[in-house]
Amino acid sequence: MDADSEAYATRLQTVYDDEAPLPPAVIDVPEVFWYIHFKAFAFLRAGPGDYREHDALSLPPANLPATRLDAIKRGCEQILQFRGLRPDRPVESIGVEGFYALLRLFHFRSEQQTALITEVADLVLDEMRMKHIVDGRELTLYNMVTVGVPPDKAAAACPCPCCGESLRTAFAKQCRHCGMDWHDPDNVVCRKTSTDS
Repeated sequence: MDADSEAYATRLQTVYDDEAPLPPAVIDVPEVFWYIHFKAFAFLRAGPGDYREHDALSLPPANLPATRLDAIKRGCEQILQFRGLRPDRPVESIGVEGFYALLRLFHFRSEQQTALITEVADLVLDEMRMKHIVDGRELTLYNMVTVGVPPDKAAAACPCPCCGESLRTAFAKQCRHCGMDWHDPDNVVCRKTSTDS
């Protein structure tokens, strides 16, 4: 981290310590959640451009569609309210694609997704076990999604964990857009050469 970004993070941490909401007494907050709680606060405070400028991975991408940025914003607002930690308090109204964009913003990737049936016919509760792409910390969050996505939109609901573009299938282990290959999650590599278009 350069000196400018370090000073920026220190200033933001001071504001976070003064202004960030505290968790409801009934919620047990895992240590790793505080990391994404701070990042959610930072994104909402700084906005996408400033956040990207100081983010180690330059996220969110500058070319991210407005709908995904809006989903990230709504997701960050809910993370600040400690939503997503329990099945009875899931993240809502951001969809699968928005949830994956939120994971990328926090430098996490999905490790396992389990769809849990709900009492409401068109709602599914996704239990998302995720892993930090750098240090391997893990966290499980819950995301409520509306089912009935048309087949032509299904691939768009499975974005690349690296660039956010749509994967060909939900089971893809390599992105045709950015060339990242995660067949071996411990050795993620880029298969795209500089001559690829």
